[in-house]
This record gives sequence, C-alpha cells and structure tokens, in this order.
Amino acid sequence: ILSELERVCDSIVILNEGKVLEYGLVSDLVSKYTTPKYIIKVDNPEKLVKNLSKETAKTLLMKDGYLISEVKDYDSFVKEINSVAREHAITLKEMMLLSATLEEIFIEIMRKRPK
Repeated sequence: ILSELERVCDSIVILNEGKVLEYGLVSDLVSKYTTPKYIIKVDNPEKLVKNLSKETAKTLLMKDGYLISEVKDYDSFVKEINSVAREHAITLKEMMLLSATLEEIFIEIMRKRPK
C-alpha cells in the first residue's frame, strides 16, 4: 500500500492507534527521517572506501563495483570523492541518489514514537 501512496500522494498522515504521529509533504518527511544514500560505481571500490573519510560518508554495502553510502553532507562528499578518485586514479563511472521509500519513513517514525 505504501508504494502505491508514493505514486499518487504528495502529502501523508501517519496514524498509530488513532493518534497522529506525523504529517506533511512526503519530501519533507524524507528529509526529516532519512539520511541520503547514494549508489556509486567505480573501477576500484575497495581503494575508494579505504581513502574516504568516515565523517563524510558511511559505506553500507559494496558489491560488483558498486558502493551504497549514506552521505552526511553532499557538497563535502562530492569534493572528497573527486579528490580521492583523482589522487588514486580511480574512475568514477556513476553516482545516483537512492530515494527513500514511504516504508522506510514509516519504520523510522514508528521506531522513534513515544511508547
């Protein structure tokens, strides 16, 4: 159901036992409850991960030349990834934002709700 709502709604209300836990634009709730994740394809992911600072991004998964990283500050991340790639002769092939789903937002809201 949540994936259907994503396609047709721009605002939502999340209820729990008849009480409103959260409401607003989906884009605002994404910003509030999730950390942006990027999928990055490079020719040497191990070398890239080894040389990225932990303050800029947290690598969640590395597979088949792709990295999925949580990014704290996009501008700093882009500067650092370009710098590391240039310094270590790593070819950056692709970088794309992974959009959070309403399901992820719902889970995070339920996790943080007062008990």
